[in-house]
Amino acid sequence: MSFLSPLFWVLGLLGLPVIALYLTRERPKQKTVSTLLFWVGSASRVSESARWLRVRRWVSLLLQLAFLLFLVAALARPVFSRSPARPVIIVLDTSASMQASDVQPDRLAAAKRAALVLVDRLAGGREAAVLTTSPALLVGWSDSRRELREAVLRARTATETHAPDHALQFAKNLALARHAEIYFFTDGVWDGHPSGVSLDGITLRLIEGAASNAGLTRLAARRSENSGEIRVLVEAGWSKSPTLPPIPLPRRLTLEQDGMLVDERDVSPPASGLRRSWLREWTVRSENTTRISARLGVPATDAGAVGAAVTTDAVVADNEGQLEVPAMERTPVVLVSDPDPFLEAALSSIPDLEFIRISPQDPLRFGDAKKLWIFQGALPPPDFQAAGLILIDPPGDGFFGRRIGPMEAPWITTQNRERGPARLADLTREPITEATEFQPLPEAEVFASSAGRPMIFGQWEPGGGRPRWLVLAWRPSRTGLVTQAAFPLLVSGFTQGLRLRPDSSAPVLARGLSPALTALEPQVSASQQSGPISKNAPVFSAWQWLVAAGVLWVFIEWWAWHRRLTE
Repeated sequence: MSFLSPLFWVLGLLGLPVIALYLTRERPKQKTVSTLLFWVGSASRVSESARWLRVRRWVSLLLQLAFLLFLVAALARPVFSRSPARPVIIVLDTSASMQASDVQPDRLAAAKRAALVLVDRLAGGREAAVLTTSPALLVGWSDSRRELREAVLRARTATETHAPDHALQFAKNLALARHAEIYFFTDGVWDGHPSGVSLDGITLRLIEGAASNAGLTRLAARRSENSGEIRVLVEAGWSKSPTLPPIPLPRRLTLEQDGMLVDERDVSPPASGLRRSWLREWTVRSENTTRISARLGVPATDAGAVGAAVTTDAVVADNEGQLEVPAMERTPVVLVSDPDPFLEAALSSIPDLEFIRISPQDPLRFGDAKKLWIFQGALPPPDFQAAGLILIDPPGDGFFGRRIGPMEAPWITTQNRERGPARLADLTREPITEATEFQPLPEAEVFASSAGRPMIFGQWEPGGGRPRWLVLAWRPSRTGLVTQAAFPLLVSGFTQGLRLRPDSSAPVLARGLSPALTALEPQVSASQQSGPISKNAPVFSAWQWLVAAGVLWVFIEWWAWHRRLTE
């Protein structure tokens, strides 16, 4: 047996004044009367039961104390368990979908009410633990209902919808060690089914409602191959409950970059289907770290008409998303050349390059396999290490082929615009005043030529133990203005193929947005939820019986006190 309110046993101290009243001796008052004849007969009968008169006071005292004991025990609420009570682990789903207001005031509040009912039904001395899916543990093992209730009431929703894997696995580990029961209060709306945790052995208490909702389901950005360009993708989703009136379809989408407006437009889903979506892509520019934000609100022209109805959206946590695109990583370049103002200015104009110049007279042996090397009027040493090589007018033969000599009437007549570094620049607009003729290796690929004579050739696909390399048969500073302007595009086309910046093009996703949150579709069915507390440790309260026994005892005490024994 245990007690739900043991503090009421303090009221047992009321027995002290009851005992004090019975120990007080009575002093009968004396009064002179004219005759004693009326009391003679009754006095003789009382004297015959003197033994009962001596114990009658103490019997009455014991009966009064017994009544007080019954009353205090009833207030302490004793309960009896027919088998040892197992500990209980309460897990509360605090993901963003629990903010949905289709269950008033919201789903988390409904889950708290159900959890408090379970706490109140626990037998006295039965331990319990309260966990939330995010953050993890609120309170450990405790047999105090006050602490457990406070822990349940402290639960707050998170900013995103997530799978409860971590919390459920932690609860299973606790249950295994203490042979405990697990009760999971959730709406079943997760980003994917719990992947690593089985729901077997977990009592599900589903908090369900019919929800209509609208929100952002995806906000993503990634850098493109073009320097400084960022592609932004925004997707909005709608869901409509069959049992609720349709929500207002139009929404105002606002897209901002670093606080500056990029676009603002009204969006609407297709007119059919319970779940619909809207998708669009934008292109913005920034070489530095930039913040992209998207917000879904009510169109300004319709705010007065539909503002009240928009508040019926089940959850608004998915109406806004933000992400941060990191600064563009720059390709490290080493220019091996005599001073050439044009070449240095051209490389400086390419925003995704970071270069230094060294003299051809400086000793070079191994190089750096993480950098792009540009040699003008010089050749790299044998087995030189580089991420990529650009050779401008190499002075002799090498791994690339054989140098023949000056080229007569050089003019780029053929150019590959579909593949290779020359795809971004047009080099056929004017003649080149000075160039060198080369005989490239058979496996080399020609990207531009002058009447069949290679002008740009190289190895576009790495292989043969060498990095990607490119040979220019002329010096850009000795050509016309158009060809000079195309040189930075030629280098950019080559560096983009090197892929020295894998992190720059990696997609960035906004946190907290999910189709599950917008649709509010549970991933478990109502048939999977169990009843209330398990039947392995049934409990029943005895305070009603104690109250009835106390009332009966009062009548017994009254009958014994007023009974008079005669002959």
